[in-house]
Amino acid sequence: MITLNIQLQITVICFLAIILFKYMKSEKLPLLSTRCFSLMIVFASINLVFDIVTVFTVSDADVLASWFNRLCHQIYIASLDTLMFVSYLYVDLLGDSRKKFIKRESFLAFVIYIISLGMIVFAPLYYIQSKFISYSYGPMLDVLYIATTLYMVLILSVTFLYKHSLNLSKKMAILGGSVIWAIIVLIQFMKPELQISSLFVVLMIFFIFITFENPTQHMDVELNCFNKRAFLLMIDEMFRNKIDFYIVSLVFEDISFVYSKTIYEGENGILLQAVQEMKNVFGGEVFRSKGNSFSVIMASKNMTIEECLKIVENTPIGITKIHINILECPKYATKVDEVFEIIKFASEQKVAAANHMIPINIVDDTFLAMRTRTHQIESIIKKAIDEDGFEVWYQPIYSTKHSCFLSAEALVRLKDSQTIGFVSPEEFIPIAEKKGLIMELGSIVFEKVCAFAAKTDLEAYGVKYVEVNLSGIQGVNPTLPKQLKMIMEKYQINPMFINLEITETATVESGEMLNKNMNQLRSMGCSFSMDDFGTGYSNLSQMAEISYDLVKIDKSLIWPCFDEVNEKPNLILSSVVNMIRMLGIKIVAEGVETKEQVEVLTNMGINYLQGYYFSKPITERSYLEFLEDKRQAASQLVQI
Repeated sequence: MITLNIQLQITVICFLAIILFKYMKSEKLPLLSTRCFSLMIVFASINLVFDIVTVFTVSDADVLASWFNRLCHQIYIASLDTLMFVSYLYVDLLGDSRKKFIKRESFLAFVIYIISLGMIVFAPLYYIQSKFISYSYGPMLDVLYIATTLYMVLILSVTFLYKHSLNLSKKMAILGGSVIWAIIVLIQFMKPELQISSLFVVLMIFFIFITFENPTQHMDVELNCFNKRAFLLMIDEMFRNKIDFYIVSLVFEDISFVYSKTIYEGENGILLQAVQEMKNVFGGEVFRSKGNSFSVIMASKNMTIEECLKIVENTPIGITKIHINILECPKYATKVDEVFEIIKFASEQKVAAANHMIPINIVDDTFLAMRTRTHQIESIIKKAIDEDGFEVWYQPIYSTKHSCFLSAEALVRLKDSQTIGFVSPEEFIPIAEKKGLIMELGSIVFEKVCAFAAKTDLEAYGVKYVEVNLSGIQGVNPTLPKQLKMIMEKYQINPMFINLEITETATVESGEMLNKNMNQLRSMGCSFSMDDFGTGYSNLSQMAEISYDLVKIDKSLIWPCFDEVNEKPNLILSSVVNMIRMLGIKIVAEGVETKEQVEVLTNMGINYLQGYYFSKPITERSYLEFLEDKRQAASQLVQI
């Protein structure tokens, strides 16, 4: 029996050593619960060492001094008692991460611990020694059994107390561990010669390690940083402990491109470099707080926002499409949910570089007001989708060849101008895209255009086609061709009457699915325009590959041409126009506002003109009146 006990204890020590090696090797969060678990490993190690020592001191009790034998047993029993007390604190921290244990349960656990330690010092202990068996028993061990049983009761009570803050897996793990411990205590009490407490100690440490302290649960292994779960735990603890801190987030604005192209390049990957640079600059843990955001947490106890900004400005990350967000807590966020909402919103914003090497966005009252406005606009969009809150306006397009208005661009407007005032499509369309509302919005606009064209017989007014904007998200939806076909058939609209506008940025980014949808719609008879040419990638090869029918040149390429000081914009525009014409594609010039622009652009060979010189976007009724006026004016000229 003695040999068997020693073999078991040596085995469990080796097992604990493996756990300890793996635990020490891994990166750990500076949480109170993690520190508590480290303390548990320390006392478990002490307990296992002295568990073996006491086997020899009992078997050699007639040789060794009695005080030495007793001292070894006291250390062994006290370490196990302390381990169980710390286990209670650990469970308490899992549910309520606070520095001060002032609750009734914690005070009671502390009292039990102090009393049990005192009794371990003074209580008698007896030994049974023979050739085949040796073990200790008596009041000193009885105190340990009683104390650990009371700890288990307290652990179960706090588990019930924190039933809302502990998830089901954690609660089941704690309850399962308590049941196992109760069985071990009962067996050890009834069969003290077995000495299997060491087995339970290691099983308990291993169970906690794989269930609660497993490093892989907190790590983004590919990028060697902590993940979102770890970030949540960290900021939650800082809020509970009432610590002031900053969250500094590095945001990749084109994360999908960066991730697909660089993450598998090992240490040379952009994301890996960014994480390493953040570690070097900030000297702390780096968290992947969101898919495209990497964050560090900096205690602000002795640091102002200006000092934090100086540290951020020294971040030597040479990547163009990134920006940095700085959030001060709890000044601008007091809960974990608020932090994630603000980080998510901030990561979606485009930030100008201003005077910094990297664009920096500081969360302040102005930023929160913008966030509130965005949420209000989102609510207005949702309400407009449900309650017919959109209307379509039209901006006429002038044909330079026929000297009349053969087409128009359909532009969506929100009817609600009372809640927060007029909201521009340039503001609410991106919000609709980010919030997954653009498909419903796009469908509503397309149906309104078709319904208007059918009801008024626009072709009778000389309108050959209407341009309808298509977002990049709509363009890659596999159901788009079927959806648009059903609407056109419903209103008996010839597909040749529909021209779909897609921004050049969306064209370059959307890929094969967009091409497939465009081919299906083109086979029905629809035509396509590349919108806002000159504001994005200006990818002429992509334009030629997709075979657009029209290219709409943005005003940012047109207006500089009428600056007498600089001739370069004129040369650029002329070259662009010639290249597009050589590809056999017609051109629409946007932003035309003066007679001079009309004459110059017409002489360049541009096919269509659109802008305030002819008309602002107008309502359906005003558009019909506009067409009627132009038709009557043309008729009078013919008569003259």
